[in-house]
Amino acid sequence: ELTTMLTDAFVKQARNGAAPEQVQNADGTWPHTECECGEQIPRARLLLGMALGDACGAPFEGLSFQEAGEKLKAQGIIPGRYTDDTQQALALAEIVASGEEITPVSCARSLLSAYARDPRDGYSRQTQAMLTSSEPELFLSSISNEEKRQRKTDGAAMRAAPLGFIADRRTVIQSAVTSASITHGHQDAIA
Repeated sequence: ELTTMLTDAFVKQARNGAAPEQVQNADGTWPHTECECGEQIPRARLLLGMALGDACGAPFEGLSFQEAGEKLKAQGIIPGRYTDDTQQALALAEIVASGEEITPVSCARSLLSAYARDPRDGYSRQTQAMLTSSEPELFLSSISNEEKRQRKTDGAAMRAAPLGFIADRRTVIQSAVTSASITHGHQDAIA
């Protein structure tokens, strides 16, 4: 898998003192940069960096700083694949790249599509159940407003980074609120 390969290469070179931007494919080409995507390259690099950070940090999720340090000390951590956080961010990035408006239905459709093609670990039980929906409307109706109000985790914030690619600040804010509101309803999760 590309993410695992890039993560392993990054960690190996980082341990040898190389800068992250020096990570190359085995054939000497640069990942995700030798394409006809022009100005999209910085955006692709941002998403790749986010995915790599997520994959490297996944083994430490939920640990205190001290516990993470002890874990690092006790064993050589081999970073894993990126998690649900990156998968959801990529789903939003696909909407932004398509030029489609960020709506509850477009968010649900994109999340369902991303999960269907590449199931990931890390989702809460509630979100996991929502992802079994066959249609965006079923996804959206599978959680009550009361259940949403109880959800104050950072999941909605973790997927929001690609919304920053939208040029208009008000649209960014409205899109972030819309994206968050399909799974979260607590003010801390939407703020």
